[in-house]
Amino acid sequence: MSTQLNLQATFYSREETQGHAPATGIFGSTLHEALSGQGHLQCAIDPNVIALKTNFTLILWDGSQVQAAALDTGTAIQGNKIDIFVDTNSEAINLGVKSVTAVLDNGVGNDPDSRTYTVQPGDFLSAIAQKFYGDDSEQSWRKIYDANKAVIGSDPNQLQVGMILTIP
Repeated sequence: MSTQLNLQATFYSREETQGHAPATGIFGSTLHEALSGQGHLQCAIDPNVIALKTNFTLILWDGSQVQAAALDTGTAIQGNKIDIFVDTNSEAINLGVKSVTAVLDNGVGNDPDSRTYTVQPGDFLSAIAQKFYGDDSEQSWRKIYDANKAVIGSDPNQLQVGMILTIP
């Protein structure tokens, strides 16, 4: 089961953020990169609406879909607003304001046949690998970690309850 959130999207660029790391300290991909399959789209969100470090599907104004990650916050990003990372200031200005939909997994997918998993209290990557692959070896849990570095961060032991992980 999933939740769909209708959001008002604005845009920010690499040029604007030079020298400033996202709130999570983790950099994601720009819209162009994510649409080309190069990682999760970096988004700034209200953490009261979408938890930081959450992976989700973003349905864009033109109907295309991209995998996104809630990696940043912003003082102007409150309620059902989202700021989408793009390459340049001119691209951000040209895109203006758009309506998008975030599709969030509610954790119902926490069974071995699912493609996502919502981290529960006491979870470790090895236990999640055991659940999905029947194997808790480093090779198995690293497969999950490598697919979710944008969400988990640089330390695979820093899982947070509520993170939504993609299971490759």
